[in-house]
Amino acid sequence: MVRRVVMRSTLPSLALLALPALFLALVASGCKEEEPPLFDETGVWAIEKYALDGGQLQDIPQERKNAFLLNFDTDLGVVAVGSCYSATNQDLDSAICKTNPAAAYWECQCFAYEFDKSRMVWQSFMPGDTPPTVIDDPTIEGAKSFEVLVEVFPDLGRAYLYNPLPIGVFDSDGALAKYVFAQKSTTVWDNAEVAPESLAECSVACFGE
Repeated sequence: MVRRVVMRSTLPSLALLALPALFLALVASGCKEEEPPLFDETGVWAIEKYALDGGQLQDIPQERKNAFLLNFDTDLGVVAVGSCYSATNQDLDSAICKTNPAAAYWECQCFAYEFDKSRMVWQSFMPGDTPPTVIDDPTIEGAKSFEVLVEVFPDLGRAYLYNPLPIGVFDSDGALAKYVFAQKSTTVWDNAEVAPESLAECSVACFGE
């Protein structure tokens, strides 16, 4: 008796098995991973250098160190802005709140924001109000959104250049003004040298705490 052995090719079935893996590979190659923000902005930041006219950066004087602050709450997507002024000196170039603490106060501003790669979008809201949903489309009437570009500032440790900030924030013109912020301990905000109770009120107004 002659036994016949029939050999069936397994190539078609193997090819079918490989199709899902091939499909997934093609999909994966077509999908780019989202780039994270340039840095973790959580916490308190203070102006170290600035140029209101967009020109050469100048150091902030010692008497105004830690007097112009950003405080980011990444969970809420809210940044609180604190500017220390006195009754007669209400701008970045002349504020003397540390030399005259009895007359000093903190101006508070609140912004909802989004942060993607090296681009932030800030949207203002009144202190005490509920933070709005950021509308990243300046063509929509009433959006009040503002684009802020950031980049690493290598001359200082853990510092970033913001260019520009919304109009009126630290005397920004909304076009040329640029600022270098360095990260600080949260105690700079929580236990401010001047009028700490005023910054505590700003936290409540912006963050609802």
